[in-house]
Amino acid sequence: MNNNIEKELLKERKIVYKGRKILRNKPIIWICRYWCLAVVIVALAVSILLGIYNIDDINFVSTEGENVKEREVRELVDEYMDENFFTVNPEEVEKDILGNSYVKNVEVEKIFPNRLKIKVEEYLPFIIFQGEGSKCKIFSQEGILLEASEETDCKLYAQEEELIYLIGETTLVVEDNGREDLYLSDSIVDISKVLEQFSIKIVSIDMKSDILNISTNFGLIIMDTNQDRDIELARLFLVLEELKSQEIGVSSIDVRFKRPIIQIDK
Repeated sequence: MNNNIEKELLKERKIVYKGRKILRNKPIIWICRYWCLAVVIVALAVSILLGIYNIDDINFVSTEGENVKEREVRELVDEYMDENFFTVNPEEVEKDILGNSYVKNVEVEKIFPNRLKIKVEEYLPFIIFQGEGSKCKIFSQEGILLEASEETDCKLYAQEEELIYLIGETTLVVEDNGREDLYLSDSIVDISKVLEQFSIKIVSIDMKSDILNISTNFGLIIMDTNQDRDIELARLFLVLEELKSQEIGVSSIDVRFKRPIIQIDK
């Protein structure tokens, strides 16, 4: 009887010893201690294999303009579709989108688990320029070339798009680091800001020998690009202020002189 009891006790001791030995095994100890982490790693591995974290859509946001279409952005980032969320580099995506000339700035944000948020700031078309025998070139307020249009009638195209039509020598466009810029854009922007205060809009500008003949919905304005811009703008402002207050219509205002020359409508 005692022998049987001793055998049973010995058997139980062996089972307990074997269990403790198993628990002392390093992989087993690691799993026991970090089972939560192990579960997460396994779940992550499985979800990656199933493609749960593959980019499958974008959230497109555009500010101000309407020249950067969502479909165009989708085409530019198509190579990133189905790529793993964790391997997509937002800076690389931004670089590809900046390939669109109308994109001024872009921000790409990854949204867990499988989306990209793309916010685009656009350059706004401002001037359509036509040089001698050149295509219609569209520039932004910053003077950056946005596109060269195949339109044959640049003036009509400018009217349809409600942009300023600029005629002048091709030397108005300069190359800077492989990019075409319109160096006169700053001056035109400043002139338009002064005119906007009196609800006057520039329709077209004809530049010959540094003289600007600016056609507006109020009358013709003549300026000289070789003179101090601020002085000419100050003269223009004072003249317009006086004419508007007295409700006088004019056919032309020449601010190249200290005493501007004004031709009154008859």
